[in-house]
Amino acid sequence: QLAAELMNRAGGEFMTLGFLAAIIFVANNVGVFKWCLDTFHTSTRMHMPKTDGEWLHLAEFVHFQLFLAMLLYFILMARVVKGSIERIKFWEECSEGHIKEGQLSHPMGWDLAVYRCWREYFINKMVSWQVKRPSLFKELLEKLDIDDEAPDVSPQFKDVLTKEFEFGAYLALCVASGVTDSIQVHPLTWFMVLLVFAFYALMNWYAEVPLSAWTPGIIASVIGCLLAMWATIARKRRFVEHVILNDDASQGHVVTQREASNISKSSDPEQERFHERHHTELIMLRGLQVVVFLLSYEWARMLLDVHDWTKHPGMHALYCGLFLLVFLVLAAAVPSAVPMFLGIMALPPYVHHSNFATFRSVLLKNRSENEIQVLRKLTTNLKSRDISRLGSGLEGMENLESMLKTMTSAALGGASHDLLSVGSMPCVNESTEEGDGLDGVQEGAVAIAVESDSEEPPAKGGGA
Repeated sequence: QLAAELMNRAGGEFMTLGFLAAIIFVANNVGVFKWCLDTFHTSTRMHMPKTDGEWLHLAEFVHFQLFLAMLLYFILMARVVKGSIERIKFWEECSEGHIKEGQLSHPMGWDLAVYRCWREYFINKMVSWQVKRPSLFKELLEKLDIDDEAPDVSPQFKDVLTKEFEFGAYLALCVASGVTDSIQVHPLTWFMVLLVFAFYALMNWYAEVPLSAWTPGIIASVIGCLLAMWATIARKRRFVEHVILNDDASQGHVVTQREASNISKSSDPEQERFHERHHTELIMLRGLQVVVFLLSYEWARMLLDVHDWTKHPGMHALYCGLFLLVFLVLAAAVPSAVPMFLGIMALPPYVHHSNFATFRSVLLKNRSENEIQVLRKLTTNLKSRDISRLGSGLEGMENLESMLKTMTSAALGGASHDLLSVGSMPCVNESTEEGDGLDGVQEGAVAIAVESDSEEPPAKGGGA
């Protein structure tokens, strides 16, 4: 999907450039450039074209500069997409089943260790939401059918996350969302680019500073953004590893009443911090977008500037070579830097509301799929048993409920789960009202088994 998104966006941008070419063609034929010749004259501050043909040449030259700049920009974005797809595939393969069964397509010992460390850190921090973000934590408990008044609510919640949460899918969705935003080029990014160009124009008009004078600053900005991204990744990764080591030393993290009291006294648990209210990861990405586009445009301008190639060939070649070097460094660095940065920024405390919605959907989707599998196992086991041996009346219903709970626990790997409680089954409620007793339960169980046989297995990713 990311590759298709990139192709669609690139096609849209190049179609826009084609529309600009049509505008230049129409403007030349209706005399717009003649009007520019009569209106704008050369001054001591700005050199203007002397003929309408020069005006046309200037418009076509700028148009081709934009085309080449967008081409260079989308080459870098293609590298980002390629690296993100590889990282997303790796994280998706890093489900617990694949790790245990050794099904990873390309073993990465170090990356796998980082993934496990991130997952443990994420689960521990989400458990701490019991006191840090209690409203969202309570919402999750309601979705997971966990009693928020239970004394062991924190261990229960952690157990559910450990067994049912696909952390790799969560990371994959967060990275895909950030990369998609970069592909689409947010309007704020275009506004910042236009603001920079307006600043360049004013400096050239009043201070006679040429655009080439800003080349070192553009290159330094690109390198600075890249270094800041890597520094964020390294700093956050060290912090995560430090927290995990401390948690291991204390035998895991479980929120106690004393910790809850200390946190509630030190701060308001419902007051969200800046990272929890805003998409802070997009600030860095959009800043990188701006400087990369400026780099692409300036390099395109230099490559097409015949006058500078003729007047200062040595210096111009040096600048072009420097741009090429920076471009190659970017092309080599962004495939790993951008997805790792987006992944690390999906961990607490950067779980804003969009990331929380992604986390909740992944958790509940996987839980629903597990419940469907449990239901199918139960119906299969029910068909192989003689329910009539359980007895009749209330005693038979209690025996059936006990059997269902035992089978459910076995299907869930020993976890306590009231997925099929006799009191919650419609067939049981109806049968008890009519006085049918266990016969109604038997009919309901057979109906479930028949429906299970007649239905096709749910498609992967379908709603439960």
